[in-house]
Amino acid sequence: MISSESLPFSVEVLTEGDQTRIVARGEIDIATEQALRDAAAAAVASAPSGRIVVDLHQVSFMDSSGLRALLQSRDTAEAAGTAFRITAVPEGAVQRLFRAAGVADWFDYE
Repeated sequence: MISSESLPFSVEVLTEGDQTRIVARGEIDIATEQALRDAAAAAVASAPSGRIVVDLHQVSFMDSSGLRALLQSRDTAEAAGTAFRITAVPEGAVQRLFRAAGVADWFDYE
């Protein structure tokens, strides 16, 4: 479980074969969402026929900007023929956002 203390935002990109794992940490909001989109775009460019997995297990908060970044990243990946998956959506604010926005079924999960 994520503590109620705010984690500083970071994004780490790990590549193994044709799979790229993007590990996001902290809060994804208007101030940080571009870094997530940039990481996904770079992953698509480096392995267009591969697979991207976005790991959200250490995300403590996400607003609509973060959700938009995920949706745009998914669309960019799929347009290039790259599989796009999300894993470890944390309980709390992030799951509530997905449900409230009605997008929980718009993603493939690992």
